[in-house]
Amino acid sequence: ELDESGGTVSSQTTYVVDYELLTSPVLVPWASGITSIDHNLYIRGRYVYEANYQAGLRILDISQMTAALPQNKLRETGFFKTWTGQLANSFNGAWSSYPYFGDDGNGNPEFVVVQDIEQGLFVLDVSDALEQ
Repeated sequence: ELDESGGTVSSQTTYVVDYELLTSPVLVPWASGITSIDHNLYIRGRYVYEANYQAGLRILDISQMTAALPQNKLRETGFFKTWTGQLANSFNGAWSSYPYFGDDGNGNPEFVVVQDIEQGLFVLDVSDALEQ
């Protein structure tokens, strides 16, 4: 949170620690290019479900963590913007999500809940954002 709001990075940046080799963990930064602050994220299968305050829910594919370039390790496959105004590095909008309801038969959630500070609760069918 504070890297975006404090101006340490130029756009919303997600940090993933790759523990494929337990003796040599690798910190992987991924810049989205959007103006927002990332917050609570959860991993289920090959997807990251990330609340991004004013940018809403962002769904990222993490199946390419072995890619050589950090920017190619994550790929956004879908989003749902809960904030109705312009994007800014501010603490409004989607605060958290929860992708652990049900199973569509492929290890993906049947739906995702997103909690927005101002707008309330959203229950989303995210199946179009998930590659089967």
